[in-house]
Amino acid sequence: MTDLLTSNSNFGKLPETNKVARQIIRNTSLKRDFFNQETKFVLETRNIIDDQDNFVQTKVVFIDGIQWEDFKKQMLELPQEYLENETLIYLYIIDNLVFKTDEQIMSIASIYTKIIEFILSKFINANSIDITVKTSVKQGRYLLYLIYSQLKSNKIQKVRSILISILLDNFNQPKDKLFSNLRELKEVEISYDHYCPLPSFENMEILIEPFLHSLRDKNLTLFLRTNNWPIKENILERFIKCIVDKKITFSVHGDLTNSLSYNNFHNILNHKEIYEKNYIKSISIELFDLGHEKLLHEALKLSTNIEEITIIVRAVYMYGLLKSVGSLNFDEYKNIVKDTFNFDYLKKYTNLKTLHFGFQHWEIGADFDENHELLHKLKRFIFECIISGMPPHISKLSLDNIPKNSEKCIEVICKYLPNITKFFVSGDRNINDIDLTGMDSLQHFVMRGKYSVKLPKNMDIVVIYPTYYKQYESDEDLKKYSQYHDNENYYSHLRDTFDNELHNFDKDGKINYIVLFKNPDTLTGHLNLIDELPIWLPS
Repeated sequence: MTDLLTSNSNFGKLPETNKVARQIIRNTSLKRDFFNQETKFVLETRNIIDDQDNFVQTKVVFIDGIQWEDFKKQMLELPQEYLENETLIYLYIIDNLVFKTDEQIMSIASIYTKIIEFILSKFINANSIDITVKTSVKQGRYLLYLIYSQLKSNKIQKVRSILISILLDNFNQPKDKLFSNLRELKEVEISYDHYCPLPSFENMEILIEPFLHSLRDKNLTLFLRTNNWPIKENILERFIKCIVDKKITFSVHGDLTNSLSYNNFHNILNHKEIYEKNYIKSISIELFDLGHEKLLHEALKLSTNIEEITIIVRAVYMYGLLKSVGSLNFDEYKNIVKDTFNFDYLKKYTNLKTLHFGFQHWEIGADFDENHELLHKLKRFIFECIISGMPPHISKLSLDNIPKNSEKCIEVICKYLPNITKFFVSGDRNINDIDLTGMDSLQHFVMRGKYSVKLPKNMDIVVIYPTYYKQYESDEDLKKYSQYHDNENYYSHLRDTFDNELHNFDKDGKINYIVLFKNPDTLTGHLNLIDELPIWLPS
């Protein structure tokens, strides 16, 4: 295989971390897993005392239980490639702010801001940040306002979980300072915290208007999710009306699983007015019980501007479906399944470009052992019904736990979704090979599991996850699949077809993922389609 460092004259365009040889990091004193797409730091202050319980120093900052100066030293000693895999940095601040004055909080905010800037400087690929303060008092919201007003970064593009109470509580603060030093910021998620609600939202529209002016002037997109707003007060509906009136770009994610949970798994669409006004850009649902698909249809039929859909079929749903088939044979039940999963109306949705679909990995062996063939038939038929109803212009598809006899599923994709350019797939444990040669438009492929793959021509990037990935570490059934740990022969033919190869190692020195590519220019942007999977996919 051609040496990566000399294979292309344009290699200089790659990030610095991709130019260094990948070293196996076997040990570090920072006891943390740096190989999820999200890293959480706990920041706190403590009083330092001596052996006689006498105060020596007040309020020294600790990060993950390590005193700040020691933490900083350890971070500086870590090789940069060990930290390059993160896209989201999550910071959780623990501080007793109840009796702090504004001046004291300003001083604390300056300290935390410098620490956060240092952490961001180490994670060179982090483009999202989420800062939470563990307190329900007003001082905590002021602290967050100050941090986001002071924080400097030229790479943060998304800020997650800004509470609306932060904006309302600090209405008398300078509006233009918030996010003013985040030069590349494009999106801000506004959310609601049920644990620290404001006493009253009577004047919400008046108090929040100056902030909305400032956000509009910064040309920011606001992102909201329906799952973390109260139902009765119509706060989300009122807030969106303010956004619309100020002509601010925004998108809303409809979490139907949360609607099911909130309503004791009855098919009641929370925040229906927002769906009716066609503000929803993405929808996700986990199907638990027969009938839950009705809620999905109701939401989708109202959301004609939707861009992204996530559907996860839980094992308990399949178990209920098997029980419903009962004494009927599969052919007698097909029409019922077809009507249940008929999405033909989506073919008219011109903005719909992304589908995430999957079956829950975990299966209760005692419940399915006698019905495995019927189970796989039902899985394949449900898959075909859903795919056949999608608009042909969908370009990104993630398929988790592709059913047995995958060639039939791939045929369905080729027939109904001929324009797929990005494809993520993980395989059922019984799959040995997948033939993608019919997917002529495919450019970027990510795979997880042990199976051989035939690729179409002109592929740009292939990313291989040799083992199951982190989201499924809790699935005991998946841990038993030894084939996920012994797959070198399955990937050798793929590796021989590409000129260049990059490795990413986990903390134990095992390969986390492999990136195969022909031209280094194709590595701009995301190397890994898993990074682009939505945050509302279930873990």
